[in-house]
Amino acid sequence: MKAMTNFGQTIEEIRKSSSITLKQLSRDIGFDPSYISRIERGKKKPSDKFVDAFTSYFAIETGTETYKKIKDSASIARAEIPDYVMSEKDIVDRLPMLFRTITGSKIEEDALDDLINLLKSHEDKVSKTDI
Repeated sequence: MKAMTNFGQTIEEIRKSSSITLKQLSRDIGFDPSYISRIERGKKKPSDKFVDAFTSYFAIETGTETYKKIKDSASIARAEIPDYVMSEKDIVDRLPMLFRTITGSKIEEDALDDLINLLKSHEDKVSKTDI
């Protein structure tokens, strides 16, 4: 539930900082105001269609940090691993190790270093394709 709340807080902050009311956003992007409100309060998982409409409405460009934060937060709110992670077999193979690390289980330092280096190399590849 916390992940959904984080996503909801992010989109609410963007909406309010643009002085857009919930009712106005609802009308302009074609989603029921109660649906958007439940997303903002962390009570509803956001659909891809909503995320796409939201980023388009606020002219959030693909590849920007804000766009990545919104897309990743939406995936996390839906308890999904983002597609760009799942498309990298080396990363997917190491996800169990990452999950063990996050939950406090002991892993070997060399294995953790390998994962960090892999993630950094993937980040470099993604950054170069965003240019």
